[in-house]
Amino acid sequence: MKKEDPPASQSKASLARLWYIGAALLIVSLGIGGWKVASQITQPAPTEEKVAVSHEIPKDTYIASKDIVYKFSGRDGSVLWTFALKQAYKPDRIIGSYLQLAVVNDVVYAALEYRIYALNANTGKEIWQYSPKLTAAKQAQGHGRIAEMIVDKNFMYLQLVPGNMAALDLHDGSLKWSNLSFPNGGSFSASDDTLYVSEFSRATGPLLHAIDGKTGKERWHFTRQFISISTSTTFVSNGIVYSSGNPLYALDARTGKQLWEQRLPAGPMYFDTLQIRNGVAYVNTSELADFVARQTVSLDPYRIFAFDAQTGKIQWESKPGYQLRDEVIDGGKNLLVEDVLQEDAHLQALDAMTGTQRWQLALGTLSCDTSGSCSPQIGVSENHLYVLARKRPYTLQIFDVQTGRSLGQHSIAIAAKEVLDLSLWSNGVLYTRSSLHEGDPYSSGSSTSFTHYFIHTIRLADGVTSWSHDLGSLLDVQVPITKLLMGS
Repeated sequence: MKKEDPPASQSKASLARLWYIGAALLIVSLGIGGWKVASQITQPAPTEEKVAVSHEIPKDTYIASKDIVYKFSGRDGSVLWTFALKQAYKPDRIIGSYLQLAVVNDVVYAALEYRIYALNANTGKEIWQYSPKLTAAKQAQGHGRIAEMIVDKNFMYLQLVPGNMAALDLHDGSLKWSNLSFPNGGSFSASDDTLYVSEFSRATGPLLHAIDGKTGKERWHFTRQFISISTSTTFVSNGIVYSSGNPLYALDARTGKQLWEQRLPAGPMYFDTLQIRNGVAYVNTSELADFVARQTVSLDPYRIFAFDAQTGKIQWESKPGYQLRDEVIDGGKNLLVEDVLQEDAHLQALDAMTGTQRWQLALGTLSCDTSGSCSPQIGVSENHLYVLARKRPYTLQIFDVQTGRSLGQHSIAIAAKEVLDLSLWSNGVLYTRSSLHEGDPYSSGSSTSFTHYFIHTIRLADGVTSWSHDLGSLLDVQVPITKLLMGS
């Protein structure tokens, strides 16, 4: 989860953030350190086949806005508890704001600019809190502000402005260490009480550090070769650290020893997001140009590669113009992929072992409210694929996950004027946060530009709204809101 950015909706915030990520990475590729912070569907004819109804209890959901954490009942949307967050120091919310929420092992972690709370997820009672110790001079310079919290197995890592890192004990919030600084920028991820930091150093080039979460001491570091993108996030699975970019590296998690690598030609193309399934590493390739000049981008850099996760041996490579979706379909036997930068979009299922196409859905002409990706929102059950696009009036379409055959569609009772933010899918229910811009057009520091937020829950079996909640209007930029999260 990232810092919520303007203007009105999560979709707009995510796209803006992607542009800045691309710009930052471009700077890195030129040898300058910088921070890396991470459609429309043609309607099929309904069929008589009924969609299975889930009898599981809907899960409770969490969100934070106006510095208040809310827990909503999954059954009826009633507010189960609220908790008011308090700042340790006065933040400057004219130029930006920060509010982050995480729910892990029945604990809700809430972070503002200058304070972290751990709350009991069942009762909303405070377990602990932590605030950085700052002098007036540090506050005036903006130092010590929390840029991100990363929850690990036993520790929480805090990324602080202007590049410092600290670690807290998850059980009591005590400070474990705060001695690390990465002034040249980098990206951060965590696994099994190890913090992985990918940074660019002018002296040594791109480096990947493995930091002991308990002590803050470096366990090992790996010097990457520099071809294009080098400050990349890491992914850890079965004792192997995968470091994306170009090259793509696989390292022994204990020692940092290189196990294998894969390279792309020199230039803006690089290995991007990676998934491990059934011993195979599936990884997208991308390039920087899609963030800055989408209309002139070639489809060729956008491919999917499948490598043996242990040896790096290539299994198959997709045709150009496709990227992986995160959803797991058909028990992992197939991969769900989507078109990139094409006017007439499709969803495809590829055989996970061979990359051959199993089925394809025509999604029609892409259409959305902002520039950039117009990807539909997708939910998957054991047998069904649910597709919610941005076409208005909103419609939930249902397909057989094994064949791609249409099973019908449901009209969704969400006002056409509302913009759909990212959604959650669980136990036969769609949870979505939507937004509606109010007032004047957005401008930095505006006091007359607002966004009105709503939560809706939709039954997947029939498209009926179970409950809705009006979160009210928030002043853009200066009043933050988090993503909608689901309880464990």
